[in-house]
Amino acid sequence: MLRVKKDKLQELEKFGFVHIDDNDFCMSIIIREKICVAVKKEGYIAKIEVEYKELEKLKYFCKKKEISIINVDYLENVIVELEFKKEEKEIFENKEKLNFDYLNYKIIQEKFI
Repeated sequence: MLRVKKDKLQELEKFGFVHIDDNDFCMSIIIREKICVAVKKEGYIAKIEVEYKELEKLKYFCKKKEISIINVDYLENVIVELEFKKEEKEIFENKEKLNFDYLNYKIIQEKFI
């Protein structure tokens, strides 16, 4: 439940963000527009090559760490394109700490995500 003083709501109505329908029984507020603020962080797009037997482990790892899988190419091995925050970069550089094995890993682009 959101509590807002009536004068503040009237101020929002003046700018066209809400419409207030006030009668004896209840007050209804219709929000006219959603206002969203997105904060982008520095990140990377990388490609990682794994054997087929390691793919499910990689998917599980990415889900747990909130790393996005952008694309998967099924070739001789599986090449997975990933998108992740800058803080996650070191995770892939230390193979011993991972619960899966990979053949190749390369950052291909810096990006705001």
